[in-house]
Amino acid sequence: MAAATLSMLVPGLGQFILGAYRRALVLLGLTGAIVLASGAVVLAHPSLDSRLLASILVLDLALLALRVFAVVDAGRSTAPVFVAALVVL
Repeated sequence: MAAATLSMLVPGLGQFILGAYRRALVLLGLTGAIVLASGAVVLAHPSLDSRLLASILVLDLALLALRVFAVVDAGRSTAPVFVAALVVL
């Protein structure tokens, strides 16, 4: 149960658990790049303005898309209703 919960939090861990190591490394690398880009944007613009909010929103949407892809990809061999419930979650 703990592995399933952790794999939902970090895109790529589900693929790693399933043995798709190359796909897991790509997803983990993309997740790290998005997190680092978010940190760089916040550090580059210490004051809160509309450009900072728009940048963070775009990076957040990219992370959401990556998470949805990771959940759907990891759940290909399970019931579609279960995968749909995870995507909604």
